[in-house]
Amino acid sequence: MEKYRGIKFTTQNTGNYFEVDEQLTRVNKWVHTFGELGLAPVHPEGAYGNHSYRVKENQFVITRTGMIPREPLVESDYCLVCYNENRGVFTTKGLHQPSSECFLHHHIYSSFPQVKVILHGHSSLLNKYAAQLNISETGKEYPYGTTELAHAAVDLLKTSNTNFFILKNHGFVCLGDDIDSAAALVLDYYSRLLQIISP
Repeated sequence: MEKYRGIKFTTQNTGNYFEVDEQLTRVNKWVHTFGELGLAPVHPEGAYGNHSYRVKENQFVITRTGMIPREPLVESDYCLVCYNENRGVFTTKGLHQPSSECFLHHHIYSSFPQVKVILHGHSSLLNKYAAQLNISETGKEYPYGTTELAHAAVDLLKTSNTNFFILKNHGFVCLGDDIDSAAALVLDYYSRLLQIISP
């Protein structure tokens, strides 16, 4: 997997704060839980993974880049983002830069209006046992944070009836219409993985 070197897109910050609701508390709970379970492994500069929920048709709240999962909720760990197609810029609200995978989240939300939540984590074991778990996987590896990676995800979703898939040699993506049901689907695959690898 490519070494992390920051975001690969242009941002324009339009404010340090945004209106938050109960959804942010729910997603933060799962961000922290996935970190504890190793499904979004924590490292000294953050965690491998990014998670979001849709606010409006073209806006979503996403974890910031370099976020270390923690409880209780720290609102500055999240950003409100919206992609301006004409200018090729993510407008943001928040104290930090948004996750490097904003393109992935943006293109999925734009292509699938029914999707309200995207949870993206990293598990080498889920990658390894994807076939045994009957998990769909993109056909080619692409660098993180790119439109190519995002388009590969969208192409797979257009041809596969799934809400859980693997980005080749990268990580898993889970989609849902609410935060808790999406998280439950991640835990279901995690439970099935443990059954496979248990002696």
